[in-house]
Amino acid sequence: MSKSTNFTENFNLGSISTYQAGVVQSQAHRILKKEVSNFLKPYGLTMMEWFALGLIKDSSTAGIRLTQLSGQLQTTLPYTTNLINNLMNKGFIVRGSDKDDSRAKPLQLAPGIDKKCNGIETDLREKMRQLIYADISPKDLSIYVKVLYQIANSDSEN
Repeated sequence: MSKSTNFTENFNLGSISTYQAGVVQSQAHRILKKEVSNFLKPYGLTMMEWFALGLIKDSSTAGIRLTQLSGQLQTTLPYTTNLINNLMNKGFIVRGSDKDDSRAKPLQLAPGIDKKCNGIETDLREKMRQLIYADISPKDLSIYVKVLYQIANSDSEN
């Protein structure tokens, strides 16, 4: 029986303190970050670059403005600008044009990158299933992701 299975069988939310919950949350974050970062390294991507690429990919063919991307990533505009410059230098994204505003240069995936992103996504999902989620039921994982969205959305309401 694995350590995580033993803990979850006896889990009682009222029995852990806020600092214990914080420590385990930090540990989980570091493990996930390490695994995702290691996986993305051969593609020449950082985790934040991967997140930005995904958001740009999801923005449709019209692209996304730098300020919108910065807001969605919850980072500063200078940080996002550096992130985008790195992705442009690596050939992942391009600046498009906006038919309604000639000053706007929405960010778009470079030609052929959509397919590459789909492949990375498929491979990353499989690696995470094997390394991290193997002992977690789909139901528990779904609850975890749902709770993450609820926490993230609660911040935007304040």
